[in-house]
Amino acid sequence: PVEDVMKFLELECVQRRFDFKAQELSDIETLCQTSQIRWGIDAHHRRNEGQPETDAYTWLQGLKRIALGAAMSDQGQSFSTGDTQWVPHDDIEADMFELAGRLLHFATHLFAAIESFNTPCPLPEWTARLDQAIDWLTEASEQAQFLKRRCRDVLNAIRASFDESGSPPHTLSLEGLKTSLKGQFDMAQSVSRSSLHALQCSNFQSLRGIPARVVMFLGMDDNAYPHPSAHSTLDLTLSPRWIGDSDSRDEQRGALLDAIFAARDALVVFYT
Repeated sequence: PVEDVMKFLELECVQRRFDFKAQELSDIETLCQTSQIRWGIDAHHRRNEGQPETDAYTWLQGLKRIALGAAMSDQGQSFSTGDTQWVPHDDIEADMFELAGRLLHFATHLFAAIESFNTPCPLPEWTARLDQAIDWLTEASEQAQFLKRRCRDVLNAIRASFDESGSPPHTLSLEGLKTSLKGQFDMAQSVSRSSLHALQCSNFQSLRGIPARVVMFLGMDDNAYPHPSAHSTLDLTLSPRWIGDSDSRDEQRGALLDAIFAARDALVVFYT
């Protein structure tokens, strides 16, 4: 549906990739409405969804009308391909030509990515398709580059894990892929859109594993970290200790190591 595509266009990384401005989204929505785009990519897509096999009110029909409207100057003309007659969009002004071209460019990449997702394939090939879709459809800002790197890291880790397992390449549907990737791209809930551009103060645990351009440690004096363990007399893991028992000092060391690796440009340590 048009509504789903418009929601996708609201993403900053998508707008950046295709040079859309936020204020242009209303013009794009108007173009879709006046070219009678309602639902479905084309007749083939409608048939796969159990609908009548026709291009009427699909993206294909509407985008062709927009392209013809920008290319044909005289109103009232029509264009035929085989048994199909296409009526150009008759209300595209000269200042809308560039926007119409960018919309066609975006739709071509979006629907090519969707089409590639319709064919089941082994997991390694799925990761390659997702990699390609990221390149086709997104461009991250400098502040959000770590999100794109995280997506790449997850996909590379999935490929490496599959190769190491030696499992046969079973074919996986799109629904099976969604199940396999569930939770793989989760980020810490403390990270919000606004926090990407701000100074964040926290302990090591709160932002554990979240990359930052500069990471600063405060109060890293000798014997100050890891903090001394404060054990309860009721803690049965102290006597005797077994392999695998948790140790707060080890956990603190692990959090410190993650914070060091999270620094992208600089690491600053303060101590007295």
